[in-house]
Amino acid sequence: MEERIAELEKQLKERDEKIAILEQKIDALMRRLFEATSEKLPPSQDESKEPGKPETSSGSDVAPEEDAPKDKPRRKRKKGCKKPYPKNLPIVIDAIIIPDEVKADPDNWEEIGEDHQDLWDMTPAQYFIRRTINKRYKHKSDKSRPPVQAAMPRPPVAGTRCTPGFAAHLLVSKYCDHLPQYRTEQILKTRYGIDMPRQKLNRWNTAIAERFRPILEAIQREMLASQYLQIDETPIRYLEPGHGKTKQGYLWIYNDPHGAVYYDWATGRGHEHLLNMLGLKDGKHFIGIIQCDGHKAYQTMANYYGEDIRLAACLAHIRRKFYEARHTDKQLAAIILRLIAHLYRIEKHLREQNASPALREAVRSAESAPLYKRLHKIILMLEPRYRPEHLLAKAIRYALNQWDKQLMHLTNGQLEIDNNGAENAVRPTKLGMKNWMFFGNADAGWIVSA
Repeated sequence: MEERIAELEKQLKERDEKIAILEQKIDALMRRLFEATSEKLPPSQDESKEPGKPETSSGSDVAPEEDAPKDKPRRKRKKGCKKPYPKNLPIVIDAIIIPDEVKADPDNWEEIGEDHQDLWDMTPAQYFIRRTINKRYKHKSDKSRPPVQAAMPRPPVAGTRCTPGFAAHLLVSKYCDHLPQYRTEQILKTRYGIDMPRQKLNRWNTAIAERFRPILEAIQREMLASQYLQIDETPIRYLEPGHGKTKQGYLWIYNDPHGAVYYDWATGRGHEHLLNMLGLKDGKHFIGIIQCDGHKAYQTMANYYGEDIRLAACLAHIRRKFYEARHTDKQLAAIILRLIAHLYRIEKHLREQNASPALREAVRSAESAPLYKRLHKIILMLEPRYRPEHLLAKAIRYALNQWDKQLMHLTNGQLEIDNNGAENAVRPTKLGMKNWMFFGNADAGWIVSA
């Protein structure tokens, strides 16, 4: 009987733990959907209260928050102080006002100053047809000679009826202002009376994008010549003809922190897309350091190239895991997040100083390395406390798997602390995705990447 009771108590305990983990996942999902996306912590969460340590610490430990360097306060603008107009903004004199007394007797009045009133104005966009007239002639006396006419010049963008200005307008509207084609179609029709179907706009956009292929290839060659890249991928759905629904594709971002950004579209997230992009081009392939998250495709790709490619980790992804799990154990998560915040504060000061790689290595060795050592000790101490399904356990496991790769930037001043350069490069596209939602087909993705 006692064995039966013990068995039931064990099952009840396991179910309670499973329910708690499922509640954590639901809570994390709800927070991800409805909570603010900023990962900043409130200042009230003190990182100095660690398990196994007194509330005040000294020695090599991090100073409390109030002793940390503080950001410079924002300078308050004086009331009535207006920002100057942009230098390239033309000013049109609309009227000059002269008092009636001066108009009646101008010789007895002397101008001593003036005031002015500035009002914002704009001229609405104006669409027009740019026509080239190609005249045809016949010979006056020799009637047997055929008419002559010069060859009509080709349109600036082959396959379209666009001038370079109109082509640029279409690209800016869709890829900078993030207007879907149906909105552009409606704007042209309702505001300007121009009937231009979205199918035609799509064809023209494709033709215009083809003109950028040489530039795209040049950026790719420049990327392969670099020795340090940040890579990230983001999901974007696309229409699959015949299925009546969308499928998942990915936009890959290759960011050279000291150069350009290259975008590549693929229908999958596997390592074969990395091999295709970083593989042999003109007899060369990428050799150097790739900074990325823990997605297994990167490690598979690195194993393929051996010592030619080394992987560096991203502290932002490590921090994000702990931030998402912070509500499961607020005190312990806050300790880890505060330590990471100190690491970012050091990097911020280095950026403000425009520090050289040598200086970054020296400062990181003296200030960041002890923080990493303390952080690693805390994570190892916390690891046995949680079941594998616990959100904090997953965050700890991810951090430990990436740890050696994360420490690479301590001895290499060229590396950044995280992969945010690549993530920032994808933000405009994610903003556009809220408007156009998906690609029209799998072949349309390369136009966005161009």
